Amino acid sequence: PDMTGVLMTGFREKVDSGLDNVLTVNKPMHIMNMAKILLHQELYSTEEDGEQNFEFIAPSAEILIVDDNELNLTVAAGILAPLQMKIDKASGGREAIEMIARKHYDIIFMDHMMPELDGIETTRIIRRFHEEYDNVPIIALTANVMEEMRGMFLVEGMNDFIAKPIESKVIVEKVKHWLAPDKIQKIQGKEKGEKEDLQFLVKKIDIPELDISMALNLAGSEKLFWQILREYARVIPKKSQLIQKKRKEEDWKNYTIEVHALKSASRQVGAVELSELAAEMERAGKENRIDFILAHHEELLEKYQAYGPILAKHLDVSEVHRKHKAGYDAGQVRKHLQEMQDAIDDLDMDAMDEVVAKLEVISLTGEEEEYFRQMKEAVEDVEVEICEDVIRDWRQYLDD
Repeated sequence: PDMTGVLMTGFREKVDSGLDNVLTVNKPMHIMNMAKILLHQELYSTEEDGEQNFEFIAPSAEILIVDDNELNLTVAAGILAPLQMKIDKASGGREAIEMIARKHYDIIFMDHMMPELDGIETTRIIRRFHEEYDNVPIIALTANVMEEMRGMFLVEGMNDFIAKPIESKVIVEKVKHWLAPDKIQKIQGKEKGEKEDLQFLVKKIDIPELDISMALNLAGSEKLFWQILREYARVIPKKSQLIQKKRKEEDWKNYTIEVHALKSASRQVGAVELSELAAEMERAGKENRIDFILAHHEELLEKYQAYGPILAKHLDVSEVHRKHKAGYDAGQVRKHLQEMQDAIDDLDMDAMDEVVAKLEVISLTGEEEEYFRQMKEAVEDVEVEICEDVIRDWRQYLDD
């Protein structure tokens, strides 16, 4: 009882000894872990109070979030923003593999279900062909949280998982657990910021069709809640068309992937009834119960599309639309097109959004208005190749 034992486990192992005087440390051993052991400090915090989640920042940490759903990327990046980490986003497995070949990341958050190359296939490729990533944690983002799924993730080379919809205190605790201790900087006092009053916010945000308490708890802040809600509302027409397309094509595999995404996205914003129906449709797709899908497909779309006008009443018009349009200046347009190309080269999504905002306040006419529409849509969908095609065509138009 008077001796402290330190169990050094494999990088991917999760072991609980059940003994107060036995500590468990994942390899590789870091000097900060060794120091904490010798100083009898806690290795990993398990605080339940969400306010404790932001006791640290990690400005030198490089994080990659992989998800084909822009809303999930917004959620994860938004929740992690207070930690001041360098966050990159990839909209699919292939893009993620290209990005890790150019840059080294400290943690990868990997969506489980993605079209073309899913999270498990992407992880297999990373583990097999990129030895420099042997000791980099890959954490699954998944709505399938059964114990057998957890075992499958670990077997396939993932280290841990986070259940969707993503909850702020959970993802922050995962960062605290898996990030190398020497990347973490403790903060105190005013730096933490003040915790928002949840009950006050629930009363303030009056949208009866949503479970606001659930959505705010998941998001962790009012600002991120509105960000998520805007993104959810923005993609309703496009996602509805995609679900309808998969139904007409009888592509039940990808239909199931789309309703799976709708399930977690709807729960994230508090659209509980729609989320539950999407979950039933997902189960039917996995079990090949096509009759159930056909019987409830229209009901699903009606419930989903109904949120368009509902949310439009509560969402402010963006600041950029409230501004007066500026006069046309071809030189200014060329400058912004170059800024967009530079942002694409740097894979800087925030800079791309800024260029869109700059172009939006210029009085474009005719063909240039169409170029701008295509560019804006490409940026929103993280389609960088399409965006580059638009830049090329737009420049050609200006030269002519």
